[in-house]
Amino acid sequence: MPGLSLRENFAVTSSKAADQSERTPDESAGTADDKDVCPLSEDLQRRNSLVYIINWSTMYFIAPVSYVGVLHADILKAYEFNDKMANLPAAVNAWVLPLPVIVAWSFTSTRFLRPLLIGSYLVMGTLGLIIAALFFTPSKDFLLWGLVTHAAFNGIVGGVLTMCMWEVLRQGMSPRRRGRTLSLAFGIGPMFAVLGSLLSDLILSGNFLGEKVFDPMSSPWNYMTIFGVTGPLLLMLIVTSLGVTVPPREAHLERLSFKQNLQGMTGYLSNHLILLTLAAFLLTYAGCSYIMPNLGLYITDVTGEPADNYTGAKMALRFGCKCAYGFLLGMLMVRFHAKVPLLLTTGTCLVGMIWALFIPGKLYLLAFGFLGAGELFYLYFMNYIVSCAPRENVRQYSAYTGLFPAVLGFVAVLYGNVSDEYGYRASFWLALAFLVSAMVIVILSLPNQPPRARAVDQK
Repeated sequence: MPGLSLRENFAVTSSKAADQSERTPDESAGTADDKDVCPLSEDLQRRNSLVYIINWSTMYFIAPVSYVGVLHADILKAYEFNDKMANLPAAVNAWVLPLPVIVAWSFTSTRFLRPLLIGSYLVMGTLGLIIAALFFTPSKDFLLWGLVTHAAFNGIVGGVLTMCMWEVLRQGMSPRRRGRTLSLAFGIGPMFAVLGSLLSDLILSGNFLGEKVFDPMSSPWNYMTIFGVTGPLLLMLIVTSLGVTVPPREAHLERLSFKQNLQGMTGYLSNHLILLTLAAFLLTYAGCSYIMPNLGLYITDVTGEPADNYTGAKMALRFGCKCAYGFLLGMLMVRFHAKVPLLLTTGTCLVGMIWALFIPGKLYLLAFGFLGAGELFYLYFMNYIVSCAPRENVRQYSAYTGLFPAVLGFVAVLYGNVSDEYGYRASFWLALAFLVSAMVIVILSLPNQPPRARAVDQK
């Protein structure tokens, strides 16, 4: 599922893949005793489930801030920075993606779970309050580097949170409860994202569902309010995180050696099918997620109104369509095969870019709906890749795949340079070229169902 926009998708995919690879036939069929799988009591499992749902729903609610890209670009553009600078936060957010994996490898013991959760929410909440205060500084350069810093920490800490919440999901619940938790968290969660986006629209433009409700807040009070509210909400999650409980791991699972990690990476990189899927994944990522800031800025050209008047509408369309499309894709994958969602998500991104290039006026905003639905590519490409993994290496393969989007940070800056020199439409054509290339790889190179690789010896 990037960047959820994208971290929640990593969490879901990792847990599902691990479940499928590690369950016995009886467990897969749902006949195993839950207590044999998760030693925690029903009350503790129920509490873990509630914490997971609350925490993810809250992160969805603050999506205009936590999904680095659109709002950050709108703000910097409003402060008269060029497109290159407006795209810089999204680029930095991508460049730091490898760092959470280093944290996870360094603090693998379950005793670090609560401290990592609490510390992450403390950092993110405090930073939200600091950014809110920076809107009142006399120099706009302070604001620029504040937003860039926010994007960097959001990438690092957000990745740590994803891994910690995956631990709660994977180790702190039975398979049966895990399924119910995922259904609620990622069914209800995007609805909170829609609500948060509509409220941000109300703050920025005074509009709610397209109707003028009141005069919007003046700048910088509007931006300060949106960032400021994230502080107490994230600090509140420190309290909920105190309720997390997971059983301790066995001693030999506490940490992988450098040799084991290196052997796992060798097996990953030597699988040609994984490399082809990874190439299509990164091309789709480049063509869908990193064009979002320019798509948002182009609203001014097609509607004649300030881009930040539609910040909430953009996010509402993005998450509303994602929620609806998610149910459809899951059913189609079960009904047909693993390649179908790859074709549909990449194809939907293609439709979104074509829509943005040729549809004028307010109907242009539907491009955010198409691309929001297409953003589910992350989940299904990850699912395809970990399906190629030996059962012993599923978690490693998920982590390795999560590292590669970091190389795409330059794409956001590239889009900014292209639009500065040749206009927004030129950057849209470039994104379309990425998506067409990804579609060609999926259609011509990937089988309907990926074969599972043989394990690499890790002794």
